[in-house]
Amino acid sequence: MQVIRRLDAVVVGIVSCDITCYDGEANICIKKFSKEVTSSMDDYCRDQIPLIKCISEAASKCKTTFVREAEEVYRIHTDSCTEGTELNKVVREHVDCITKATNGADCSVGEGNDLKDQTRDEDKCKDLRKGEICLYKKVKSECSRNAGVTFLRMYHPMVRLLRSICYARGHLQN
Repeated sequence: MQVIRRLDAVVVGIVSCDITCYDGEANICIKKFSKEVTSSMDDYCRDQIPLIKCISEAASKCKTTFVREAEEVYRIHTDSCTEGTELNKVVREHVDCITKATNGADCSVGEGNDLKDQTRDEDKCKDLRKGEICLYKKVKSECSRNAGVTFLRMYHPMVRLLRSICYARGHLQN
């Protein structure tokens, strides 16, 4: 039994080191790349993709348990910002309505998707899925089903990443 307790302590220590490393690296990313998110897709792509890339690289550098999720967020958002891709076309078609619907939604998701703030608070961690569903319903009702699906294609990977960070912090249990 003591061996299991020691093993648990080692695992918790490793996770703690990974998340401590990640927090340091992510803070550098946020200071370097974080800008006010505007409703312009071109501004979003110019300003947010470098931040998302830096966050993904931080997850990888620190050997976190959420590397795959961070890479997926980067891939999806890069694809949405790459002219001519199918995702880019669909996002551009719905971006104005999605932005209007989500900006006016009362879904208790806080201000934007601040990776740092959203995962440090246990209650915010627990509300991520509820907020995602609320926003989806708002987009679907105010825009269209297709806009809702497009919203989820972009937003769900971010929620999955945030939830994985919450798990690493011990705020959520499997």
